[in-house]
Amino acid sequence: MKAPSLLERFLWKLEPVIEKLLDFAGRFKPLVDLVKEQAKTNFAVFFASCFSVLMLFLTLQGAWRGSDNRWQDALFLMDERMTGGKLGDKRIIVIAIDDDSIKHLGAWPFPRNLYAQALDRMKELAVKTVVFDVLFPDPNILHPEGDDLLGQATARSGNVVHLATIETQITKDGRIGMVRPPIPQLVKTSQYLAYPNVNNVVDPDGHIRRAMVFDDSQFYDEEYTVPYPSLDVAAAASFTGKPLKYFVDKHRRTRWYAIINSRAPQQWVYHPGWPKSVDEPESYIQSVYRYISIMDLLQDRLSNEERRLLRGSLALIASTSIGLYDHYPSPFMSTFAGVEIHANSIDNILNDDYVKQMTPLVALFFTLLFIWVPVSLRKLSAMRGASVVCGVLALWTLGNYALYKMLWHLDFVAPAVSLAGSFMVLSVHRVLTEQQEKRWIRNTFGQYLSPKVVDAVVSDPSKLKLGGDRRDMSVFFLDIAHFTTISEKMDPEELTRFLNKYFSALTDIIMKYDGVVDKYIGDCIMAFWNAPVDQPRHRALICQAAVECQEVMESLNAEAKRNGATVTPDIRIGINSGAMVVGNMGSNMRFSYTVIGDEVNLGSRLEGANKFFGTRIMASESTLSGAEDSVEYRELGRVRVVGKQVPIRVYELLGKKGQLPAVLAKTLPIYVEGLGHYQNKNFAEAQRCFQQVVKLNPDDKPSAIYLKACNDYVLIPPPAEWEPVFSLTAK
Repeated sequence: MKAPSLLERFLWKLEPVIEKLLDFAGRFKPLVDLVKEQAKTNFAVFFASCFSVLMLFLTLQGAWRGSDNRWQDALFLMDERMTGGKLGDKRIIVIAIDDDSIKHLGAWPFPRNLYAQALDRMKELAVKTVVFDVLFPDPNILHPEGDDLLGQATARSGNVVHLATIETQITKDGRIGMVRPPIPQLVKTSQYLAYPNVNNVVDPDGHIRRAMVFDDSQFYDEEYTVPYPSLDVAAAASFTGKPLKYFVDKHRRTRWYAIINSRAPQQWVYHPGWPKSVDEPESYIQSVYRYISIMDLLQDRLSNEERRLLRGSLALIASTSIGLYDHYPSPFMSTFAGVEIHANSIDNILNDDYVKQMTPLVALFFTLLFIWVPVSLRKLSAMRGASVVCGVLALWTLGNYALYKMLWHLDFVAPAVSLAGSFMVLSVHRVLTEQQEKRWIRNTFGQYLSPKVVDAVVSDPSKLKLGGDRRDMSVFFLDIAHFTTISEKMDPEELTRFLNKYFSALTDIIMKYDGVVDKYIGDCIMAFWNAPVDQPRHRALICQAAVECQEVMESLNAEAKRNGATVTPDIRIGINSGAMVVGNMGSNMRFSYTVIGDEVNLGSRLEGANKFFGTRIMASESTLSGAEDSVEYRELGRVRVVGKQVPIRVYELLGKKGQLPAVLAKTLPIYVEGLGHYQNKNFAEAQRCFQQVVKLNPDDKPSAIYLKACNDYVLIPPPAEWEPVFSLTAK
């Protein structure tokens, strides 16, 4: 015997593991089946649940941040176009180190003694606070006297803010980071040392929309350790004279990052000292805050207006020279100087109008809520549903804009995407489902509904809902007389052709009058009217259909006799109207659109009652009450059918209105007179009338029945409690 190979031994050992894995997976099969069933039976709820999880994940991952930023830009632009936007605070002035200044004052970087001169000049002009957006990280080895002059000028000015750089902050647990202050002369003399907070809040698209008011590491519970505040806060503290603690407390709820309430550009402002020639568009920029050239300041070339503006102002010294200054996009301009961002942030602090970020939980709530809005609109038409969704989206947009006007920012995109996305997916699913449903309706009902009825059902498939709907209807039963005798004379193939021929012609008549063929039961056709679509004249329609069915049978039989047929069928029709239950009856997997109820059973009994009277079409009084003007008829009397105790009045339909055969036209008045005598117990007079009818029309079976009854009652009168009612014993 050959020893098993290494692979075979491995597979043997693996077999128990595979069995355990399959057994473990099998435990989840009911859950998988449940999910599949839910997806089939209630797609909207299943989709909304899955979409909620997806949107929750994407929102928590910050997937909409970029889109929300662009929406925020759009709000600023829309407000600027609608209201002109909010203009910059005139107390904030930019002392610009521009191209012209560099050209005339010397190569960049400037000697530090020039900054000292600028500080002294601004002190003379009563500038309240000076903020340097220029770094002095290292001593000037070649000209150390410039460092001393700048430090001395800073001390003389008093309210001066200089920049430091922070790579790592000192923490509460004593961990020492790396702090790079400016040159020692400025550390000793500056009112505040601050860090430039612009680069820390640049969005992925290059825009700066938020200002870092304080660094997170500067807060330790209730303690305030703020060795180096942001440039913007330091400037505001110096300008207002308020302590840093005031701003810490005020902005604690912003989580240290505040949305900049962007100011709109006021005009195309020329840099003073630049050539003001329209032929040189590069000589001017669009600006929010007033620019004054540092060269004009140093050379005392300021206008009276500029002197007035500088008095009591907050001046930011920064480079605006093309190629030197940091520039970023803004909602209003493609290129925005970094100093303008500082100025805008300081403006917000001074005027207390930062845009506050609403907690993301609010947007998350609306994101999940809006997913379910289209789900709740499933019963509305597509147009109404779309109108509601558009209305909700419009309210969401207006509400978001209103919050913006109240200086609150609420994330807009995620809820809007959830609403629009949910509606679009459910709408597509609805269209596909309705198309499939319409195809099914046409394929299923097109064979036994008229095109007009099919179109009505297709436009409103809810008419075919599973379950019953009670309504006033008319029911039609047609049966081939003596079918057993006829079928015995035919082989199966011949019998099938026979039934198809006659049933096709009869079905066409039913559908011509907008009837619904319920079912074929052997040699019987069952049909009904006034469902699934409303047919106010359903009583007239069913009577006209019954009369025309008899006419078609006569035509078919005449043709069959011409072709040598020895056997031709007759049909009996029973029709009744009343309250019936109609709908898809059955199970969720298999059902039939049909009618049930006592009135339906009565219609079937009337078809059988034709045998007793020898008639071909019998209608109840309920049916004829709405069809007197459509057909010719005569009363047959009152009958008590099998299974019913209360007698009903029944009628025979004789033909279409105005098309009564000559013999019936002659005998009908006599028949009506005889029936009246019979019901009033004048049996001798009734006997005389019915004798005349039978003599004129020997084939009149109802008259023959009444004549026989009169003959009996003339000889032996009925008891006093007798009623003119025929009690039928056969169905």
